[in-house]
Amino acid sequence: MQKTEKGYLVNVPLELSHEDIDDILCTAFEGGINSWCQGAEVVEKLPTGKPDYKGCKYLNEVLTRGGTIRIYTPKGDWPQENDQPVLTLEKFLKGFEEWLKMRLKNGRPASADPADIDAADASEIIEISLFGQVVYC
Repeated sequence: MQKTEKGYLVNVPLELSHEDIDDILCTAFEGGINSWCQGAEVVEKLPTGKPDYKGCKYLNEVLTRGGTIRIYTPKGDWPQENDQPVLTLEKFLKGFEEWLKMRLKNGRPASADPADIDAADASEIIEISLFGQVVYC
């Protein structure tokens, strides 16, 4: 434990299941990031050239199966299409952790339960995962 100005810093391990991550991504893709995301696609391709969904039916399930997702942001944000940000599981987990810290630091409730994470929360998580901060919300 680390002493702070107001008390003590407590590190609590938190486990997110594949289903938790898939649910948060579903919330993001079905409304959370729609105000700024121009589209999203699986980066990996099959030999046929079609997206490799890693045996999944939906895009929100790809990260937890080892895939990568390219997120298309508004034109003008990136010099070239290749520069569009990609979301990996590692980036998502780091972004989620930073989002929780930000919420707690700002005195806002923070929950890891996907049922408590709304579209705005999901957008913040994706933005922090991709850009290191909230950019569009």
